[in-house]
Amino acid sequence: MEVIAWMTGKIRIFLFGMLVTSLVLPGCIKDKYDFDMLSTQAEISQQWGLPLVQGSMKMGNMVKPNDTIVFEEDGVVKVVYRQDSVFSLQASDYMHVDDQTPDSIEIPLGPFHLYNFQGRISIPNVTGISFFPDFQKFTHVTFAGGIVSVTVINNLSVDISSLTLRFHNADDNSVIGSDLVYSNIPAHDSLTETFDLAGLTLSNRWTLEVVSISPATTSVPEGLTVSIQSSDVSGLSGNAVLPDQVFFSDTSNYDLNQDALQLTFLSTRKGHFVVTTVSPLAEPVAYNITFPTGEKDADTLKYSFLTNGPGSYSDTLKLNGASFNLASVATHPYNVLPYRYQVSLKSTGNLVDFDITQMMKFKCRLIDPEFQYVEGYLGQKEYMVDEDTIEVGLDDFFNRIHGTLSLTNPQVRILYTNGFGIPVEIAMDVTGKAANGDEQALNAPSMRIQYPSDISEPPAEGILSFTRDNTDIVPLIDLLPSSVFYGGKAIINPDGFQGWTNFLSYDSDILLGLEVEVPLEFRMQDLQLQDTIENPFYDDTSDTSDFSLKNFEYVILHLEAENGFPVGMSFNIYIYDKASGAIVDSILFKQMIQPAPVDADGRVTGVMSSNQTVEITGAQLDELENTPDMIVAGIFNSTDQKSVKIYTDYTFDFKLVVQTKVNYEFDLGDASGMNNF
Repeated sequence: MEVIAWMTGKIRIFLFGMLVTSLVLPGCIKDKYDFDMLSTQAEISQQWGLPLVQGSMKMGNMVKPNDTIVFEEDGVVKVVYRQDSVFSLQASDYMHVDDQTPDSIEIPLGPFHLYNFQGRISIPNVTGISFFPDFQKFTHVTFAGGIVSVTVINNLSVDISSLTLRFHNADDNSVIGSDLVYSNIPAHDSLTETFDLAGLTLSNRWTLEVVSISPATTSVPEGLTVSIQSSDVSGLSGNAVLPDQVFFSDTSNYDLNQDALQLTFLSTRKGHFVVTTVSPLAEPVAYNITFPTGEKDADTLKYSFLTNGPGSYSDTLKLNGASFNLASVATHPYNVLPYRYQVSLKSTGNLVDFDITQMMKFKCRLIDPEFQYVEGYLGQKEYMVDEDTIEVGLDDFFNRIHGTLSLTNPQVRILYTNGFGIPVEIAMDVTGKAANGDEQALNAPSMRIQYPSDISEPPAEGILSFTRDNTDIVPLIDLLPSSVFYGGKAIINPDGFQGWTNFLSYDSDILLGLEVEVPLEFRMQDLQLQDTIENPFYDDTSDTSDFSLKNFEYVILHLEAENGFPVGMSFNIYIYDKASGAIVDSILFKQMIQPAPVDADGRVTGVMSSNQTVEITGAQLDELENTPDMIVAGIFNSTDQKSVKIYTDYTFDFKLVVQTKVNYEFDLGDASGMNNF
């Protein structure tokens, strides 16, 4: 409409110039002619033709590439909407090893190995009681086991045919075990008998009684020697010097409780293996823990610590940089961390009380673990893509169009980067909603993204394409949506357990970006675009000038066009009374600017020449001047109503010429008549 306004100004300027010429010329010859004799009434009736505008429009000049407008290498113009991140999942958010339930063990304290003891006495009189020297390594003990060997040396010159000995605790004269009976001890020879200490409670002071001897005698001054020697002595309770010893050793399996995760290998960035003990022993205790399937600094993972006397103790093994094979137990080849623990007593050489009915408590726990790398089956999980809305913002434009506009090759693409060594399926939920409430779903299929097959490989990158062949994107776009809602989900291990083949690094992630690509490839069939605008010819002033559009008898517009676009077009102008809602009259371009021919791929192969003529009558000019609004409507069709493409080298050349006739009456004696121009 700016062109029409410009054209109108041109006409008025031209008419004004013609009128000035007609008025100036008589002044030059006034000395020869007496114009006072002429009537002051005059009339101009003149036909003119003049070019209004001429130009050439090229697609590549009209539209410049930017983040949204993209020119492909072959010149195809595309509109691209990108959102770099619609979904992201970090490995540390997907999988973490929880603080574990403590593994609690009660450790029995014995039986304890004891020092062996020995003694030797000579018996001068068989009728009395002989005292052994006090044993130094215990004061009293209830024995769990051990053997005492009692050797009798016959220093007599005659054989002893029989001998019975009995031992007593000197403190209470209680009998120790059973009598020892010796038979036939040759002269100057010896014989040994034994008794078992198991279950006996003994003090460290023993006496010896000769119960009987044969041949009978009361005095053996020549010498009868008795020696005792213990072996393999162990105690249940008592007071004794406890030697260094390993009193408990076992293997346990620490079960990593990971719900649906089945880990076969784990390396840690950090974490702590915390051991807490409660010991009733008065002696120091050393704890040695070995993880046979664990490794740190190229060596088997192990550590030890020492407690000092009775009480509660805690110690921590840092797991930074450690790795564990969790699949070594054949019956449960995942989530199992074997460990061996050995509990040792470190002797101070002092007499201490002990009692094996007391228990030592051992508790271990994995806390604050943070993985660096894991293998196994990492579970089936779903993560939602945050729902969001794209406001198209073209409702006002969509309300002005009718007919068929079909974008024939739009695409929605998911651009992904996947560092998870796990199958992942993407299910997108996209729905367009028109201003009238109609909805159309994209109905996109679930699609799987690639993933690295080995930790040495870089993250997999790729594109999931949702096109007219696998979705309802064309009817969604044809809906002319005012807004598009999108969401969806990512499904990890969509097929469930398929073996222990997943892997994951701490710095792995999954990133999804959204790209909507709409190539300017479309089909138009009687697409109508109309808009109501202010009429630039409407005269709403109080100007009393008698020059107006009524002085134009007609206006004829001639349009010559060389159309290199695959879109034909025609235009109509409707003189519109907005108050009554009625169309007063119409100015019709009866011929269409023909679209350029295209090949089978929708690319223009030449240009199409068109000539158009439209006449605006005097009555229509009068209506234009008196009606404040007009409706401008265009009708568009693609070549043969086929799918066509827009390239940057398309051009549209045109020339617009106006032809008009003006009838204007004025009074030469009225100077104000000049002001009408």
